[in-house]
Amino acid sequence: GFTWEHDAHLFFKRARAIQSMLGHGNWHREQVATMILGEAA
Repeated sequence: GFTWEHDAHLFFKRARAIQSMLGHGNWHREQVATMILGEAA
């Protein structure tokens, strides 16, 4: 397909690999909110 002719698939694959190693962005945002606002958030 045309996606292999563009570098976008490389960035997507890298983003998915980093996500699997470091965790999902939603989890990180929740952790930051908990640290800032406390457990009540």
